[in-house]
Amino acid sequence: MVEEASKEHLKGIGGWLSFFIFTLIISLILNFIVGISDISTVSESGDIALIILDVILWLAFIGFNIYTIYVLVKVKENAISVAKMYVALVFLTNILGVIFAFFTGGPIASEESYLDSSTIIIRSLIYSIIWFLYLIYSKRIENTYPKKERKSHTIDKIWFFVILAIPLVIYFLAYIGTNYDQSLTDGSNPISLQPITDELSPGYVIFKPFTNQYSVGEMNLEFSSNLPISVYFVPTEGDYDKFMAGDQYSIYQGCSFEEKTFGVINCNVSSGGIIIYNPNLQNVTYQIE
Repeated sequence: MVEEASKEHLKGIGGWLSFFIFTLIISLILNFIVGISDISTVSESGDIALIILDVILWLAFIGFNIYTIYVLVKVKENAISVAKMYVALVFLTNILGVIFAFFTGGPIASEESYLDSSTIIIRSLIYSIIWFLYLIYSKRIENTYPKKERKSHTIDKIWFFVILAIPLVIYFLAYIGTNYDQSLTDGSNPISLQPITDELSPGYVIFKPFTNQYSVGEMNLEFSSNLPISVYFVPTEGDYDKFMAGDQYSIYQGCSFEEKTFGVINCNVSSGGIIIYNPNLQNVTYQIE
C-alpha cells in the first residue's frame, strides 16, 4: 500500500521525465549543429532542389524537437502523442539513411560505409525503445498526463509524416542522380590521378584532386612509402577542409587505408580527390601510380 501511495505521488516534471526532456534539449543542440554541417555539405553539390529540401527537413525536425519539449513542459493534451512521434522519428530517419547507403554504397557522415553504420542503428534503436516504453508504462507519465485527457492532433501527424517524406524524396533524387551520372559515363575511361612522387613533412596533410572531376568511374591506385601513411578518398575538397578542422567528413566506401607503407585501392568515385596524411615524426617519401 505504501508503494502504491508513493507511485500515486509521482506527478509533474521531475525524475526520469525531466531527464527525458533534458535529452531532448541536448538533441536539439546536436541536431542544430549537425544540420548546419549537413546543409553545408549538400550545398557543395550545387543542386538547388536538394539544398532546399535539406533546409526544409532541418527546420521541420528542429521545429518538431522544440515543439515536443514545449508540449511536455506545458503538460498539453497531445504531449505524449507528440513525444512518441519524436522518439519514432529518431529511429526511422536514421534507418532511412542507412538503407540509402546500402543501395548506393555511399558513406554516412564520417562513416566509411553502411556497414560501419551499425552503431547509428543500435544507438537510435536503444534510445527509441527505452523512451517509448517509458512513455507507455511510467507512473509519473500516467499521473501527469492522464490517459482520459490525452488527445492526438491531426496537424501533429501531418508534421510527423512530412518529416519522414522529405528524406525519402531527397534520397530518391540523389539515387536517380547517381544512376544518371553512371549511365552517362558507362564505357568511359577510368577516373585518373596524375602519378605522384613526393615528400610530406611530419604531421602534414595534403589534398590531391582527381583528374576527371564530376565523372563517375572506377579508380585503381597503388601507394607506397618509406614510412606508414594514411590515405582517404573524399567526395569534395570541402571534406578535406573538415578533416583539417577536425570535423566530420565523408569518404568513399572502402576507399581508404591508415598507417601503411603499401596499399592498392580499387573503388568507384566521381568528384573530389585524395587526402594523404603523414602521422610520423619525420619526413616521408611516397609514390602514387
